[in-house]
Amino acid sequence: YSPEEAYIMDEGGAGSIALQGAMSLGRDIRRNAQESGLRFDHIWIDSGTGITAMGAMLGYASGTELHTHHRPQFHITLMAGTESEFRSRLSHEYQAYLRHFPDPAPADHSPADHHSAADPLSDMHAALRFRFYFPPSARSFGSLNAQVRAAADAIQASEHIRPDLLYTTKHLMRVKESASQLSGTHLVIWSGRTE
Repeated sequence: YSPEEAYIMDEGGAGSIALQGAMSLGRDIRRNAQESGLRFDHIWIDSGTGITAMGAMLGYASGTELHTHHRPQFHITLMAGTESEFRSRLSHEYQAYLRHFPDPAPADHSPADHHSAADPLSDMHAALRFRFYFPPSARSFGSLNAQVRAAADAIQASEHIRPDLLYTTKHLMRVKESASQLSGTHLVIWSGRTE
């Protein structure tokens, strides 16, 4: 291959091309919920580079008339980075996405909510509902402690799977601690692996 034919992806599969693929997760969640008669009030997802979480939110918002459909609150467990970095990257990746794929993802506001066709970033931010969290223990990226290991052991004992320690276990710890304080239906997504 020549350099002109190659596309080098950033760490974590990040980038506008990867974002398009990650958006299928949100579209599938929305479609499956509609077909099954489900309504999720809260969707929990973890974030390293953020592409999967960003894609899930944008994909859920894409191609719908959000003023007539339910919009869940996305709860994002930040495994790396800060809220400010996530928001900045979301805007950057969405702008890059629009350069590659000019049809904006959240194309869906009532006229009163619509900012302008010339400002898709404003529309995107208005269409998304999300909140940030950090792991309740071993917050630094890549760090572990006895509490995280004990949580993984408890998950393995009750669910018969062994979640990875760096992402999934910490994310599930956050969900367990925080979700019980919120009413409504919850969907928990993990992008980590099992061991």
